[in-house]
This record gives sequence, structure tokens and C-alpha cells, in this order.
Amino acid sequence: MRGPLHRMLRGLGLEVSPAGVARLYRGLVDVFVLDRVDAAWAPRVEALGFRALVTDTLLATPARAARLAADVLRALDPRRR
Repeated sequence: MRGPLHRMLRGLGLEVSPAGVARLYRGLVDVFVLDRVDAAWAPRVEALGFRALVTDTLLATPARAARLAADVLRALDPRRR
């Protein structure tokens, strides 16, 4: 992680990682989206009570954005739980 979120988490004394971000969303969301490069974090995120969705999150093209949206909608579908 780097950039503004990295600096904010560090400044607040929080863990700078996908798990650190997930902790901020505990109790607010059920599914936590991770990019494929962060797939190794999925078990730690799931240990916090989330369902981890590992997918491509880079929105480089409209088709990739649509694929991400479809992945998220599938993950939220109660029939798939």
C-alpha cells in the first residue's frame, strides 16, 4: 500500500495493510474486495468476519470495470452464500 491511504493509516497508528483497512469496515460491510496482488491477505480478512472477494480491481477499460461490477454483484447474491 502507498499513497494517501497509506499515510492516513500510518498517521492514525493503524496497520498499513488490507487487513488494517478491513478492520475499519467491520460491522459495516459483509464482502471485502481484494485485488489479485493482495490475494494472500484473504485469510486474514476472512478471519475478521468478512467474505473476501479476490478479483482484478484495476479499472483500465470499461470491460474490466463491468467485470468487477459483475464479480461484486455475484458476491452479494444471497443465493451464492
